[in-house]
Amino acid sequence: MTTLLSAVLVSTLAAGCSSEHTDPQRQAGGTTTSGRPSQGGADGLAGPPITAQSLLTAPVPPACGHPAGRLVHGQLPGIPSTHGRVQLGWIDRPTSQPDLLAMGDLDGDRQQDAAAVITCDAGGVPWPDVIAFYTKGPALLGSVDLRNLHLRGVESGENASVQTLRYHHGAVTARWSTQQDDDPAAFPSLDYQVDLRWNGRKINPTSPNGTTERPTVHRFLTALKQDDVEAASALAAPGVADLTAQQLHTHSDAYGAPVTCYGGSYSFPSDTAALLANAGIESFERLCLLPTTINGAHDVVLELHKTGFAKWQVAAVQTL
Repeated sequence: MTTLLSAVLVSTLAAGCSSEHTDPQRQAGGTTTSGRPSQGGADGLAGPPITAQSLLTAPVPPACGHPAGRLVHGQLPGIPSTHGRVQLGWIDRPTSQPDLLAMGDLDGDRQQDAAAVITCDAGGVPWPDVIAFYTKGPALLGSVDLRNLHLRGVESGENASVQTLRYHHGAVTARWSTQQDDDPAAFPSLDYQVDLRWNGRKINPTSPNGTTERPTVHRFLTALKQDDVEAASALAAPGVADLTAQQLHTHSDAYGAPVTCYGGSYSFPSDTAALLANAGIESFERLCLLPTTINGAHDVVLELHKTGFAKWQVAAVQTL
C-alpha cells in the first residue's frame, strides 16, 4: 500500500522550459532554461518594476509546440484559432489571478519579481501548464514545463493545471493536479506540490511530493484494524466506516491482502468487470480492491471520492 508518493524528478532542458520529479534525480541538462536577462542600471536589470499589468506584454518561452514570443494583452499573437493558444493563466478567468500569480523577490536583488502560470494548447484540450519567472522589464528569467514533471514510473498526465502559486522567502510553492496513468483526462487524481527557487542560472525544484487516494485508504484501513471506527469515520462518508468494519470482519483475509487502486479508464479483467457491473459500479473516480476468498467473495471494494487538493473520502464499500 502506498502512502505519500514521492519519486524522482525527471528534468529536461528545453529553451526556456524545464521539468522535474520527486527525490531529485535529474537528467543531463539541468532543470530549467534561460540565462539571466541583460543587465543595466545601478541596481541590476533595466526596466520598470514588474506588475500584473506589465506581464500582459511579457516575453514567453516556447510552449505547446508554439515558438517563444511576446504577449499582447496577455496572449501570444499570430496563432490561428484552430492551432491553439498561449496566454497568461488568468486571462479567461480574472478572478483566478491571485492563485496563478505570485509576487516577491526571486533573484535576491530586493526588487519585486513574479512567478506566473502560462496556459497553452495546440488546438484541443489544454496541455500541462508552464510556470515562468519574471524580473523587472518584464524579462524572462526561466520557466518550468509541468508536462515533464512526473513520478517515477508514472506517465505525464494529458494536462496539469496549477491550483495555486505562493511566494515565501525567495521561493514559490506550486500546487497542481494531473492524472494518474489510468484516469480519464477529465479527472485529475494526482496532486503535486513543489518549491521552485531561482539559483542565478535556472529554476531549481525542491521538496516535491505527489499525493493520490492511497494515503487516505491506508489511514482508513489502519484505523479499522485498530478498532478505531471514530478515526475511520472521519475519512469516510456517513455510515461507510461501520459498514466496512462489518464487511472486513466477515472477510478477514482482506485485511492482510494487497490493496490495488484503479482509475475510471482502467480495463478490468472480464470477471472483475462483470462483477463490478452487476454491483452497479460503472462510473467512479478511484476504486481500491482488497481481494478475499471467504464465502465465495472476490473483492472488498472501496470507492474513493476526491473532496479537495490532496483530500479524499471513502465514499462507499461493497463486497463482490
